[in-house]
Amino acid sequence: MAEKKSTIDNVVGIAKLGLYFILIKKGLEIFQVIDTQEEREQAAAAAALEEGREKPTSSGQTLITTLPNNPSLATNPNYFITIYKYYVLKYPNIPFGMKKQATIPTNTLQQLARNIYNAKGKYITFYNDNELALYSSFRLCETQYQVSLMSFYFTYYYKQDMYTYIKSWTNTEERAEIYNIIKDYPQVYKYW
Repeated sequence: MAEKKSTIDNVVGIAKLGLYFILIKKGLEIFQVIDTQEEREQAAAAAALEEGREKPTSSGQTLITTLPNNPSLATNPNYFITIYKYYVLKYPNIPFGMKKQATIPTNTLQQLARNIYNAKGKYITFYNDNELALYSSFRLCETQYQVSLMSFYFTYYYKQDMYTYIKSWTNTEERAEIYNIIKDYPQVYKYW
């Protein structure tokens, strides 16, 4: 009988310890001492977008033999050139059709780049930002090629990198949303 009671006491003690652990963890999350699961996922998505920015694209001096499907590279203003070179070399008998790939007209891509530039608040940036305009610019693109073209026009007109500009006034959650928008985009429309 004493053994059953000590076993029950041990189980109750372990259950209390587990409950204390859960309560302490929730308290630390509430007081933002540790990150919640959602915050860790958002940070991972934002880190994935940042990771792709650090990888250089091919400048055309060497043969491009592989082209990883990395949506983080889509915000690079030169990535569309790398995509073009890769597909021309991989499929030499099939015309790539840059106009087919950029199904969004040039003036529309320029307007999307302007929308991103104007989405940043003018005076109090954390109050006047227009994240909806930022997200909708990325949602109107359908491929990584088009996102890169939009980034190219942004860089051309505003003389700064689009992603660096976005990073200067957005937080991790907002950059994670951008990554979530473009992560499933194909590199190009495949007509073959």
